[in-house]
Amino acid sequence: MAAQNQSSINARRHQWFAACSSGNCVEVTLTDLMAYIRDSKQNELGIQQPIIALNLKDWVEFLDQVAADEIAEADGVLVVEEASNGWVELLDTAKDITLSFDAQEWGAFTTGVKAGRFTPADRSLAATR
Repeated sequence: MAAQNQSSINARRHQWFAACSSGNCVEVTLTDLMAYIRDSKQNELGIQQPIIALNLKDWVEFLDQVAADEIAEADGVLVVEEASNGWVELLDTAKDITLSFDAQEWGAFTTGVKAGRFTPADRSLAATR
């Protein structure tokens, strides 16, 4: 697994928002410039939690695709793959980071996306970053 960059480490200091199912969560935090996503199951395993980082413009595009129930891809960096068993993998192709979510976790996340829970407060600012 790739080493965490400084921006990912700094993301740990922000408030995280979660979409949970059965106690496991897709967790997101937003800064002025970036969106970060992680998997709460990683904490339970006692390993360093991988974090995927996206600039806000790519994040908003990703959310729009998720809300439309499309297979999402953010500028070729973040790719979503759905497995036949219902699991969903988020792949950060630039940093070789993979987060895996079961169908209930991903369903909770998509419900949160559609409710606007993970959208930056000012979408117009995200379009320029």
